[in-house]
Amino acid sequence: MSSRKRLRDTDRIEPGEESWQTRGFFASTPQATSKSGETIADRTVSIEGYPGENDVVGGRYRLLSSLGRGGFGVVYEAQDMRDDARVALKLVAGRSAHQRARVRREIAALRRLRIPGVVGLRDEGIEHAYAYLVMDLVEGSPFPGRNIPASWDQIEAQSLELLRVLSRIHAVGVVHRDLKPSNVLVHGESVCALDFGLSGEELLGSNRLTRDGEIVGTPEYLAPEQILGHSATARTDLYAVGLMLYEALTGRRPHDTGPLAGQLHARIHEPPAHVAAFAPNVPAAVAATIDALLTTDPRRRPEGALEVIARLRGERPIDAALLPRLARADLVEQIASTLADGRACDIVGTSGSGRSQLLAVTRQELERRGFSVILATGSGAPLAALGELGVLPETDPSTPLAEIEARAESAITALQDAGTILVIDDADELDGATARAVDAAAQRGPVVRVFREDMGRSPATARVEVGPLAAASLRDLFHGPDRLFHLRRDAARVLFQRTSGHASRVSDEIHEWLRMSLCRRDGARLTLDRDAIERLDSALALIEPKLPRPSKSLRPNLESLLGWITASGRNASVPLLRRATELPRWRVEADLTDLARIGAVRIQGERLEPLRIPFVIPSEEERARMHRRLADVLPFASPAALSHAIAASHGDAADCAHIAQRCLAVAERLSRIGMLAKATVVLAEGVASAETAGEAGLPTLERLLTMWVRVALSEVTTHRLDRVLYELCRHEDALPSVRHLERLVRAAIALEQWTERTAEEADEVEPFAEPALERLRHGVRVAAARRTTLAHEEQLLEELTVWAQRSSDSEDVAAWAGWLGRLRYRQGDFAEAARLQQEAARARWATPRALAQLNVASALLELHRHDEAEGWARRAHRLAARCRHPFLEARAAWAMRNAAYRSGRATSPDRELVDAALRLEAKPLDGMIALTEATIAWRSKQSSEARELADIARAVGRRGGEPILTLLGGAIAFAAGEPTEMAALERLLDRAAICAVPIIGLQALALLRMGGHDIPSPLRDELVFRSGANDTDRSPVRDVLSIEECLHILGDGQARDAAG
Repeated sequence: MSSRKRLRDTDRIEPGEESWQTRGFFASTPQATSKSGETIADRTVSIEGYPGENDVVGGRYRLLSSLGRGGFGVVYEAQDMRDDARVALKLVAGRSAHQRARVRREIAALRRLRIPGVVGLRDEGIEHAYAYLVMDLVEGSPFPGRNIPASWDQIEAQSLELLRVLSRIHAVGVVHRDLKPSNVLVHGESVCALDFGLSGEELLGSNRLTRDGEIVGTPEYLAPEQILGHSATARTDLYAVGLMLYEALTGRRPHDTGPLAGQLHARIHEPPAHVAAFAPNVPAAVAATIDALLTTDPRRRPEGALEVIARLRGERPIDAALLPRLARADLVEQIASTLADGRACDIVGTSGSGRSQLLAVTRQELERRGFSVILATGSGAPLAALGELGVLPETDPSTPLAEIEARAESAITALQDAGTILVIDDADELDGATARAVDAAAQRGPVVRVFREDMGRSPATARVEVGPLAAASLRDLFHGPDRLFHLRRDAARVLFQRTSGHASRVSDEIHEWLRMSLCRRDGARLTLDRDAIERLDSALALIEPKLPRPSKSLRPNLESLLGWITASGRNASVPLLRRATELPRWRVEADLTDLARIGAVRIQGERLEPLRIPFVIPSEEERARMHRRLADVLPFASPAALSHAIAASHGDAADCAHIAQRCLAVAERLSRIGMLAKATVVLAEGVASAETAGEAGLPTLERLLTMWVRVALSEVTTHRLDRVLYELCRHEDALPSVRHLERLVRAAIALEQWTERTAEEADEVEPFAEPALERLRHGVRVAAARRTTLAHEEQLLEELTVWAQRSSDSEDVAAWAGWLGRLRYRQGDFAEAARLQQEAARARWATPRALAQLNVASALLELHRHDEAEGWARRAHRLAARCRHPFLEARAAWAMRNAAYRSGRATSPDRELVDAALRLEAKPLDGMIALTEATIAWRSKQSSEARELADIARAVGRRGGEPILTLLGGAIAFAAGEPTEMAALERLLDRAAICAVPIIGLQALALLRMGGHDIPSPLRDELVFRSGANDTDRSPVRDVLSIEECLHILGDGQARDAAG
């Protein structure tokens, strides 16, 4: 059996000699040779010494049969001997640092891409001279999964699904860079994307097409920008999709004649033949979309995969009819009820308020209720609206106006008597004669008029004012969990901040979010992830509101000030304008008064909201100058200053290097106050800017990646670590120093996938010169030691005590107090643990402060000081919620639920909390939350719910190697009536006997006894002795039961319902 370890950059892999050309997953494909007969590449490897069938890799995976050989390794079907599952195992050999880096990049990308439609990474490591990746075994055939050429009907389902998968890949910041049919397996209508080894291979200052004479990527599917050595973007992947669709529909690829070099030259300089020329039966929308995907200039291709789906379906990329309705149901009901009562109703709302949309929805509601509705629009033309209503009588030129009015009024009366409702939009524009006729009709019965301004109509007419939408009402536009994640609440808040709730601006803003792939449609609602929300909230997504121009030009001073206000956007304020323009306060206030009077600006205290744009639009250079000035007068480390700096940038190296420096300052400030999600999107922006800056951005790039590691390690959740690992792997060629950071991140990730070497790997990470990183390194070491023997953790804390005493940084001392407090907790000295954690809670940075507060609560719970524990947990919960830190918020919620249960106040399980925690994928916290709620359900005699929740806890324990979760989850399920085989019960007894926390084992025995299983007396007596049950306070309820309950149940076999 081999000694299993993970791949690091220092590991050398010594295969036999080999030659890599292109780097495909399954490389022996029909496309390996051009139609001219030229061999593109010999993409198979033949290496002596590769493990073969029946060999065991990693002490766990038995190789069954070869699935294929590619330019970078061999893929086997294998058997996982732990659970008998069939998996795909990829063996990779490479002797160069670049080859090892590629393996690490693929691992990092797959860890990042834990999403539907991407092959799942199960495990990875080193076996002798080879690295290996263990992945889900995926059934299927290369795209499109059938013989080609095919019709659109035959490939539509799998094509759209491929684009959905690609949208999810791009949403997490990954570009595949090597999409081709053999990397997309199709099974029925489902698809699975493979081979992400090139996804992170963007190198600063290098030629991205070739390296040592090798083509990076598959030549037949390279986009023009890849051939030219430019950066790959999401649109690069879309080009490859266009090629795949073209080939599937026509049986050929564009430019597919002559030698390869000529094909690549043509791909850059010649437009491809239209797909319709070879497949005339392809729907026009599909053909036009494929042509757009194959545009040479990536800027002219569709922006995202979701837009491509809409185009392929023949929809407008963003169709207002598909947006959620913004009309308010309460107003629709008010108007409809008023009209049903026989009264007229005036709708009043300024331009952009949504009054016309409200009118349209109201009309639909009236027709649904059986009313006949006739619509007319005021245009100013004499009697035009009467013609639209169908009541303008036939006359000759000599007919006087009074007679026409009288006859029209009679016709209107007849319509009203027949139950018809007249609806007049833009009633402000009615000519005098029509207005008089409509006024008279409104006095008689139901008429709807829509005005921009309140016209002071008769008291008999009901009035509905259409104002801005409230932030709370915008929440209905969105999908997503609010518990722990706050997605709907925050999406609505950001939307309101950017639009002030004006319906037309809300609609325009949503259009832009969809266009920029910041959100996606989910049925009749929209879905945004946390990163998109933070980009919008930080103004990193620059979307200018579509505001109208004034009806005429303004005085130069007003034009200038209005330009500054619109450039300032959501940051506009009187103090900012004074600093930016250097005008005296009285002058700014006087000009603002004039702008407000003509409706160009709304003044709300010091805050300013632009309602118009300047009549004369400033030039791009003038706007850039304004943004540059605004960035200079705002605090350097503020998100507002950063957004203006980005808006002012020309995209040259100097600007990009400056933006990267600003991003670093902003991210550090946000991290200090605990806004880690927002810091992450700022860091991503900074990394992109530093990359664009080239050599000038390298020093800042290294600091950005360092800060990103600090943020990811503070966020606790694995997916954040996966993301920063991906970024580190992308940049290790340009910045070899980041490999040190990579080893630290891998050691942190290994804590989740515990092996015998995890603690060793943590200790093997070399010390850092930067104090903050050194503190984090020690934190990973302590977390690893906590999973080993008590003696090992005690020895490590002795070392770290010396380190903390030598440090002058209060954050180091606070961290040490927290680590020592956790050790005291493990040793059972809960009072000392609580005291030390209170010291740790003095940390300046918000995240470690919240974590220490939670550790105080945990210690107090064990001291049965439930109210105090809940108080500390509530403090941490408020801080975590404010910082939008879902892991800490979940842990705080768990601590509060624990306090409530142990004090007898929790009477019903909180299933919403369990579901939200499972979304976190933060093990074992999600299992511990499920276990607590299962216990509450069991206590309250909700047996079915208890079994279901206990099963969740048990499953988390099994997957994560958490024996206490497995033990208590199984015991609660059995006590709640789950049928259990005798062998499973015996395994539970064995786990209880060896449980590292004897009092947990004792509670498990009592639960099994309550379920009707006999408990051997020697085992019972041993656990009573080991737990100290006879020497401690027996009455307080613990994880599930009190000691008193345990002793009563185990001592009296008939008392099976004692806990109830």
